[in-house]
Amino acid sequence: MALWSGAPWPAQARQANHPSSRLVVARSEAALLDQIRCDRPPQAARAMLELLRDRLIRHTNYGEDGIEIFVPTRPLRLLNFEIVRFAGWQGRDDGGALPPFHRLPGTAPPEHIAVTVRASADEVHQELARRRIKEGRYVAVSSDPSGMSRRLAPGPQVSAGDYEYGVHAKLRGVTTIECSATKYDF
Repeated sequence: MALWSGAPWPAQARQANHPSSRLVVARSEAALLDQIRCDRPPQAARAMLELLRDRLIRHTNYGEDGIEIFVPTRPLRLLNFEIVRFAGWQGRDDGGALPPFHRLPGTAPPEHIAVTVRASADEVHQELARRRIKEGRYVAVSSDPSGMSRRLAPGPQVSAGDYEYGVHAKLRGVTTIECSATKYDF
């Protein structure tokens, strides 16, 4: 189910009103993949609120500076890899943060969603390539003859290791996949 179509997150999966339903998990995993594809600006608030509502994740005490860190309450997968953490941040137009995030205006990071999986960076790169998902990269701005100006060509950004911000007990053998982009990048 594509988050971008304006359709609700996997709400149809809640028909049975049973949060542990395999259908809820499958639709949530598909919606997370749509987020990480980074075809549009991330909707981290919507994603985290839906996962919280379906009791598929819970808050941790790891978050700092307004960026919340969540962990799965049951097995979840992204790109066929076990998910071990989620993080993100999304702002409001007035400069505040959308729930479940909080942060003071003026200090906000870029809007982003990050999913940490149990896999090596090489395995994640290979799986993205196999699925023909183009990774984010910076490209030269064609209107700048010096070639010094660059802009983000959005796509998932892969970093070996645990999520960079707010995680005190870093995990080994993991990779973080992130979509960090604004509407101006598309």
